[in-house]
Amino acid sequence: MKSTQGEADSMLEIANTINGSYDKLNSAIDLVSHSSTDISNSVANQEKMMDALNNNIEQIVELANKIADQSSSSGERTTKLTELVETQRQLVDKFQMS
Repeated sequence: MKSTQGEADSMLEIANTINGSYDKLNSAIDLVSHSSTDISNSVANQEKMMDALNNNIEQIVELANKIADQSSSSGERTTKLTELVETQRQLVDKFQMS
């Protein structure tokens, strides 16, 4: 009977160890899942930022071409170009902080 009780105690100890390991594994899986979500969100934000950067560059190029073509109203366009360049700088700063 003692050996049966000893075996039962041993099996209970093994079961508890397995259960503890399972809990730790679940915690690790949750942590990886959260990290994966954070990475995905960061990538999505960077993609949005890249789109904004690309769109802003396109606007700068278009405006620069218009300034070259129509020098009579270059004062207004230069102001707009300066605003777009400043927006570009701000977007780059935000991108670098991401």
